[in-house]
Amino acid sequence: MKPTVILRYFDCRGRAQVFRYLLTERNIEFSDERIPFDDNWQAWSSLKPDTDKSGIFNRLPVLHWNGDTVAETWVIAQFLHQTLDGHKYTGQQNRLIQMLKSSILEDVGSIYTVLNLDLLYQGIDEKKAAEDTITRLSGNFKKYEGILANGRFSYLAAETPSLADYWLYEALTTSKIVFDPIKESLFNELPDLVRFIETMEKRPGMKTAIQLLPDCLTARPD
Repeated sequence: MKPTVILRYFDCRGRAQVFRYLLTERNIEFSDERIPFDDNWQAWSSLKPDTDKSGIFNRLPVLHWNGDTVAETWVIAQFLHQTLDGHKYTGQQNRLIQMLKSSILEDVGSIYTVLNLDLLYQGIDEKKAAEDTITRLSGNFKKYEGILANGRFSYLAAETPSLADYWLYEALTTSKIVFDPIKESLFNELPDLVRFIETMEKRPGMKTAIQLLPDCLTARPD
């Protein structure tokens, strides 16, 4: 029996895009509810107080799975991993996936923080903050390169992509969009990461999901 699935987030990539990749790749039919960026955030303001739709902390993303409501990015990630993939892997593979998810989620968060520095930290030296983020990401990307180069799998932890792989794809592609104007690609000299992106983008489900990518990276479309 097919589950009834609704994923609710803003009309941007942000914290929900990896879940769109995963659900599309797993051929899970889902309603991709995207809250529009309208005048004065009216659509979000009217929905936000309803905890059935915005979760107990009134923020997105929120996943509805057969009537169950799952909120908060990390909890959704754990739920989807356990529901769709957890049984496929050994204990060692699952631990590696969890560690990778934790690290890459921080990477993605740091990329989006750079886009909102002026809102989050008044008076901060934005150029230095961006350069510091680039330095940290470069170090992490080299570690992911090493895992791909030295591992025995086609992807980070298995022969098929896990949620960690979708997050890595999102980290790499968003970093290119955000930082290429400042510094030439952070991973052009990391051939296994370049091949990883190419391999991911050849997957039929990923092709479909990429065609449906929102125009905006974050819920701050400017």
